[in-house]
This record gives sequence, C-alpha cells and structure tokens, in this order.
Amino acid sequence: MPPLRRRATTAWDIYAKMLFPLGYGYPLWHPAPENDSIYGTREVDLGSVGWIDGGRFRHIFNAMKPAEDEFNRNRVPDDFQRLEPSGLVITGEEDEITQSRLHSRTVTEVRGSAGLETSAIPAGCGFNFICTEDEGAFLHLKPPGVSKRISSKKHIVDYIRAHFESWFEFATQAHEGPGLILSPEEIIFVSGTIKTARWACSAFSGEYRHKEGTITCDISMLASADVSLSISNHVVPKEFSNFGPLERGISLSARLIDPHDQEDERAQARGVLTVPVQSPPSCVFIHYFKYRRRLFLSPTVIKAAAGPHELPPDSPDPESSAAIVGMEVLSLDEVEIEEVPATPSCYDPLDPVLEYIFKNSDAQVAVVGSTDLVEIFRGLDGIPEDIESTLEQAAPAIDVDEHGVGTISAYRLPVSTAPDPPQVATDASTWCL
Repeated sequence: MPPLRRRATTAWDIYAKMLFPLGYGYPLWHPAPENDSIYGTREVDLGSVGWIDGGRFRHIFNAMKPAEDEFNRNRVPDDFQRLEPSGLVITGEEDEITQSRLHSRTVTEVRGSAGLETSAIPAGCGFNFICTEDEGAFLHLKPPGVSKRISSKKHIVDYIRAHFESWFEFATQAHEGPGLILSPEEIIFVSGTIKTARWACSAFSGEYRHKEGTITCDISMLASADVSLSISNHVVPKEFSNFGPLERGISLSARLIDPHDQEDERAQARGVLTVPVQSPPSCVFIHYFKYRRRLFLSPTVIKAAAGPHELPPDSPDPESSAAIVGMEVLSLDEVEIEEVPATPSCYDPLDPVLEYIFKNSDAQVAVVGSTDLVEIFRGLDGIPEDIESTLEQAAPAIDVDEHGVGTISAYRLPVSTAPDPPQVATDASTWCL
C-alpha cells in the first residue's frame, strides 16, 4: 500500500513540492552549508550521505572522500569503502541555471494588471503573477547556478546496494555512530548539485487559485535581502521566505564573481566577499538516490511500525484470510514482530517510484534516483505534481538484477503507447525481512 499523502504545510515542503517538477532536482529551503560544532562547515557535494531535515541537508559522511579525510574522520562505519571518483563519469562544473529566477508551474507571470501596481516593482527585482493553483514557490538567484552530476547510475546503484545496510546500522544503532533516529527511507546519497552565490526563496499555500500577486526580491546585498510576497492584497508571512548566505567572508567560486559587476565590487569592498577558492557554498538543488527493502508479511518476520505490540483480538479464519492477498494464517510461534521507525513525513517525490517498482516487479530491494523521474517524463509535459498516478500511465520499464535489486530502466515509452511495465527476469528467490 502506498504511503498516505498529505498536503504540505511547512514552507520547505511546499517549496520542494512546487519546484521539484522543474527537473533541476530536490530544492533545498536552506541551501547554505551545514555548520557542524566539531567539524565546521560541511558543504553538500557529490557523494554526500545524509538526510533532509527541515529543508536542510544534514551529513552522516561523504562516500567519495577517504575515511581519514577530515570531513569523515570518526564519522564512517568500520567497514567503510570509498566510492572511487576515478571510476565514475562526472559532469561539471556547468552553467545549469542562467536566469535570475525560477517559479513553479502554478504561477503565471503577467506584464501588467488593473489590480496590481506595476510601477511599484523596481526594475529587475520582481514581477506580477496570477496563481493557477493554491500553492506556489519562487527561487531568486544570482546566476549562474552551477551544476555537477555523477552520470554513472549503475555504479551508484551497485555501491548503495553493497553498503547501505552498514550505513544505516552505523547511523542509528552502532555504539560508535551518531545515534540518529532515522528510518532507512530518510537516508539519501547525493549524486548531483546545483550551487549559486546568492539566493532567496519563497513559498505560499492557501486559497489563492485565480488570484493575483506580486513578488519583489533584491539579493544584491549578502548580509540581507528584501523579499516581499503578497497575493490578493494579503502579505505572505516572512516565515515563508528565506535568503542567504548570511556569513561574512564566505568563499565564492571565481566564475560566479563578475569583476565588472558593481554589486560584487561594492560587496568585496565591504569585506562581504572574499578571494574565491572553492565552488559556491549554497546548494539550491540536489539530485539523489534512495534505497528501500520490500516489506512482507511472512512466516518468518512481520515488519511493524513503531508502537504498542498488540495483535487484533480476533484473527481471521482460513476462509476469510483468502481475501488478504494470499497472506498465510500464522500462529504466534511463527511470527516475529520487528519494530522499524515510522515513515518520514517530509515531502519526497521518490516514494511513489519505489512503490511502483515493488508493485510491478518481484524486486526485493529498490534503488531509485531523482534523475529517473527526469528521464521518465522527458519529452512529455515534464515531471507532474501527481507523480503516483502519472507514473502508472507512463509505465517505465523495470530492471531487476541478480541481487534482486529493482531500478527504473533506461527503456521508456510515451504515455500514449506505454504497455504493461516490462521486467527483466531474475533467478533471485523472493525473500522477507
């Protein structure tokens, strides 16, 4: 059964849900690097392994750095094996986003309107719009948005399959680990990034369909930003806007600082910008991979969500049990109840893809990436908001390898001609957790 869907209520969930369909990856509400009290700044990069926490990426370690690297020191499993960059095809740095703003498809820009004061918007700092839905989001940035990406999907899938269980045990159970309270579905592997020098993001949710709005945004000053969002004369609370970076003396990529840009010259004169040495620190989008095991009811183990271990007072008789999709009637002696963390509640567009693989194949494990969705819907109307139902229509092929790992195949058909999802045969026997 697919996880229950809910309407996003937090700014970061609304923002991610609205901008992910643009195809750049998962949008981070807090793009600035994570500040660790022991290790200092921990920048999201290729190979980062961690989880999304309130719109911010949190690290466990980086799988592409050596165990002895300062970034990973005392933060990797004992059996840690690095994903060697030398065997991967890595693209970038490339100018992925060249415009100064992005907005969700639920927003239509308008040149002027009788109900909106166009003259009140400074040139280049904002625009008027009409909402076609009740939710929407905006990202303003100082272009370009610079991308890096690992193209070697097969290597990533094999690496995650071989090491994910060790990662999860280390992160949540091992005495030498950080002791995090995470479910397996929350841990992700970063395979792509888009970074920029300055940014501001906004989101809205309410009864806004067919209503007009105005957004103004000035990100010329690093220490502050002027972001104002109003719809139908209602000012959206400041909690639904964010901007950065806020740190002084932060290093920015040389290719993102224009020596002829008067704003950059003034910022450098004030000491806000320093001599650049590394890639830009603010990661506005990530591409990522997720891992999930199939959950079964079986004579060996029943996986149960965390909570009181109580069985129903009346068990079904053998005849009625036939309606429960072939489930066997089990005695208490045959059943072990294992507690697993509750399903994470944050927005994650890959959950429907994982469910699709389990529904349409006999895969024991599924590994999917955000780029799978980009490829599935390429040439159509882009990634839909309702991924679950549209995925069934698109019917992408599923590959199941000799280890029982299911992935989305490179084989794809248009929605109008897609047959039942094809699957590569496997000799792997069905097994249970």
